[in-house]
Amino acid sequence: MQNNEVESFSGNVIGDISTSDYSNIQNIESNNTYIENQYNLNGNIVALPYEDFITESYDINKLEDASFMEIKVRNKTDTAWGDKVAVNVGDQIEFQIEYKNTSDYDQMDVFIFDTLPENTEYVKGSLKLYDINHPSGENINPDDFFSDKGINVGNFKPDANVFIFFTIEITDLGLTDGIRTLKNETRYQVGTEEKTISKDHAYTIAHGWGPERPTYVNEHPADHPVFNSITDNIVLGDERNFVRIVELQEDENKEKNTYVDSLEIEPGKRYGVFIYYHNNAASKYNNAENDYTGVAWNVRISSGFPESMVKGEKGTVFGRITSTNTDPESVWDSAQIIAKEDVTLHFVLCSAKIHNNWGASDSVLSTYLFSNEGTFIGLDKLNGMIFGCYEYSGFITYTIEVESASNI
Repeated sequence: MQNNEVESFSGNVIGDISTSDYSNIQNIESNNTYIENQYNLNGNIVALPYEDFITESYDINKLEDASFMEIKVRNKTDTAWGDKVAVNVGDQIEFQIEYKNTSDYDQMDVFIFDTLPENTEYVKGSLKLYDINHPSGENINPDDFFSDKGINVGNFKPDANVFIFFTIEITDLGLTDGIRTLKNETRYQVGTEEKTISKDHAYTIAHGWGPERPTYVNEHPADHPVFNSITDNIVLGDERNFVRIVELQEDENKEKNTYVDSLEIEPGKRYGVFIYYHNNAASKYNNAENDYTGVAWNVRISSGFPESMVKGEKGTVFGRITSTNTDPESVWDSAQIIAKEDVTLHFVLCSAKIHNNWGASDSVLSTYLFSNEGTFIGLDKLNGMIFGCYEYSGFITYTIEVESASNI
């Protein structure tokens, strides 16, 4: 199975912002000094005395070009910012929001809000504000920013502006293949007046594996922790294809079916999901002599499937392995299911188990398996620690029950 390539779009390049980009503002002596460069980051000006501010209530919708807001986006693997982007499940995308006072009036207490798109998860610690007072970035409370409360980004003289950055991860589980629309909605408020800026961004639900990553073979495993990247596994073949599905037989005397990448599902039957894991680091990196650099930490597996499907619809059973010290930190794969008729799908309670040659084998896994965060796996205990080499590999299984949608 090959990785699904997606097109990457980009628009006008704004460029990365780093401390070096702000070297020209180190000697600013006054809050009334304006920076004339491509960033023009002179927002968050110290408030003027109230009597110096226009006291009448004004409607920014009636003020011509009173405010400017622009949203840019990029895949974290890209360097250029653009107006739209194409990504796969598991990818991280970064947003750049610029707000600027384009009126002739001082604007007091500008608030900015954002609504996280559906099927995404905020990446902790990524929300930062850049302005003249914070040229290296200032962390923002996401609880305020992604709510109706919003954050007060300060007071703005004409032409003053501010940048906000944050990263989200695409977390769709069990959706059908194809293109989806990711809508980012950002609002700003000046005084009592509020405006909403919405922008659509395309992303892809792809049947296959990801992300693109270096691969290894049995004779030459990795020198660092990495999951499911060996292409000649003696049992599985290409480990990047690590999610499989099978129709379970009710009659134990019947020959068992084979796990496959794609099958048709129908009411009244149960299906078993198989997710394989293997830390490809060579065993020599598991010991103290090599500072245990082959051990993967905080290893979790997450999965998902559609709750319902209509006749002829194609869906995916999704599996993802994450770790805090692997490269890449997350790998994913999916198997395809096709509905024979209108159906609903249900997880069979307590059916999720881990299988390996260690003490934790046959342990029932938490239903966190079906969350974005996932559930810990392990060797003797479910503590998230997996050593490198075949002897520490294993797999998890769980059961899906399919019912006719007419039974709802």
